Amino acid sequence: MVRKLERSISMTIKSIIAGAIASLILERPARKKTVAEFAASLEEAGRAIAARAAKAADTPGNREQLAHIAGIERWGQQRLRVFLGEAYVQDEYDGYRPAADLNYAQLQDFFRATREETVQLARRIAAAKVPDAATVSHNFMGKLSARAWLRYLEIHANTESKRIR
Repeated sequence: MVRKLERSISMTIKSIIAGAIASLILERPARKKTVAEFAASLEEAGRAIAARAAKAADTPGNREQLAHIAGIERWGQQRLRVFLGEAYVQDEYDGYRPAADLNYAQLQDFFRATREETVQLARRIAAAKVPDAATVSHNFMGKLSARAWLRYLEIHANTESKRIR
């Protein structure tokens, strides 16, 4: 009984912290841009990430980094589709990673196609005029608006891509 209570308290504290982080880092700053503006900035950032990857050496670390970025983004796309009426699926990003046997050039193509799909999803969300109050759960951050999800994907890819050298 005590262990159950401890786990419950621990989960509550984690939820409070995650919610505060989501509000400060994602939701509040995301209000400064429209979904259409996120689509444009994601498209521009995608070109910059693709250029960085194209200049970088084909190393195991760079392949891993690009696969990680694309996998998280594809996982996030599944969540973005929920704003457009698809069913919510509670899962991890592992199943969205590109195949392990892709070479570096194929991974670059995979990233570019993944980012283009994210941009298209953002444009569809903007056209659908999804209400700001609509939310979809993130595994750690809790419920996020469409703009916060787009900000999350943008921040994640931009930050992680700096490790590609």
